[in-house]
Amino acid sequence: MAGLEHSSTRRATALDGLRGLAAAGVMAHHAWLQCARPDTLLGPWWGRLSIGVPFFFCLSGFLLYGPWVRAALQPGVPRPATGRYGLRRAARVLPLYWLALAGSILVLHGTGSWRLVEDERIVWFLLFAQNVVPGLAGRLDPPMWTLTVEVSFYLLLPVFGALALRAGGSRSRQLVAIGALAVLGLAWRVLAQPKGAPPEVERTLPEMLPVFCAGMAARVLADGRQIGPRLTWALLGAGGLLVWAYARGSLAWPLDNLTRELPAAIGFAAICAACGSAAAPRLLSSRPVLALGTLSFGVYLWHYPLIFALQRAGLWPADHFALALAVLTVLSIVAAWLSWRLVEEPVLRAVQRRTSAPAARGDRGRGRPSERPAQAAHAGAVPPPLLA
Repeated sequence: MAGLEHSSTRRATALDGLRGLAAAGVMAHHAWLQCARPDTLLGPWWGRLSIGVPFFFCLSGFLLYGPWVRAALQPGVPRPATGRYGLRRAARVLPLYWLALAGSILVLHGTGSWRLVEDERIVWFLLFAQNVVPGLAGRLDPPMWTLTVEVSFYLLLPVFGALALRAGGSRSRQLVAIGALAVLGLAWRVLAQPKGAPPEVERTLPEMLPVFCAGMAARVLADGRQIGPRLTWALLGAGGLLVWAYARGSLAWPLDNLTRELPAAIGFAAICAACGSAAAPRLLSSRPVLALGTLSFGVYLWHYPLIFALQRAGLWPADHFALALAVLTVLSIVAAWLSWRLVEEPVLRAVQRRTSAPAARGDRGRGRPSERPAQAAHAGAVPPPLLA
């Protein structure tokens, strides 16, 4: 048996593998949207793969909130260094985001497409602010709107972490603090729902905050505790059933207009806790799935520009979904691999070298044990959860 305090490779790779499968589902969903979508047995389920949206937000809360929870619950564990955290987050997101943004502009330039912004408003995309500007969210590379929410969460996470440290070593107080954040998010939804509210309020961090909080709460409950095989599979079963029922539309949930995807987020939180244990399913740590997890950020950012490029060249097989998905999968993996090897991996390695060694020397200088290498890498350099 092993808990989240166990710094095994399998713990980290299982979560990476889960992220890779989710990114593949997002890609399949978008390919389905761009095809004729014949009425087949599995047809409706391709459309429901958009359920990955709450999963990625929940996973982000579960993973990135962990270092603050560990510092609050475990005596002697130092609080995360905000500067190092910010540098690693920037290194993980910015290079590929800006590269994919440039690729989208190149593909769509001159087409007259509504997806292209050819004026000075492009600066809002560079600053992750397109969601709050009327008419910009969903243009250029449509899935990028979720990165705006992610980056907002990254910026405020040290504040949330400070609340965790202030709550101290009591899990109940930790959960109360997270619950208060979730209530703020629900209150925002109440204010945003009246008729006449601009659509931009639905693509902000406050709107999605309850989903992040589900992952954060799961981390508080699981961190430092042993999760054995039986509990792992129980969490997977219960979480999977909840997500399936919500996606199928058979789950009756009180105040559905207010809570929306919260049932799915709770299910995903249970799945994250299960896959964060050493008893996680071996499939998620297999070589193909792990490779997909490594490339998942690139697959997420490149698949829509590739769809646009194929459409512009007249090569998109809109009447043959299976062929379209196969072609898109191959091209997306190739593009993701190239951007990983040429851009992402070199930048991440450089930042890892710059931030890890000084931190370790500083810890020794203060007489405190340095973070375990595997633990430090998982907390700061792990790719961010991807969003649909």
